[in-house]
Amino acid sequence: MKVMVDDREMGMIDLIELEGMEVERKRLKVGDYVCEELGLCVERKEINDFCLSIIDGRLREQVD
Repeated sequence: MKVMVDDREMGMIDLIELEGMEVERKRLKVGDYVCEELGLCVERKEINDFCLSIIDGRLREQVD
């Protein structure tokens, strides 16, 4: 299984590889991690970024 990881994302790559998945790093338009095979897109947020997304109104757009 292949997981595409945004090239700006620094976390979790080692864990994904440890689970036996192939990692492809590239600039993603949406999300930080995408597995097309599962139809899955993940936007990882640290708590500060999450709070700022709520405050400036980006969170709803990012969820969509």
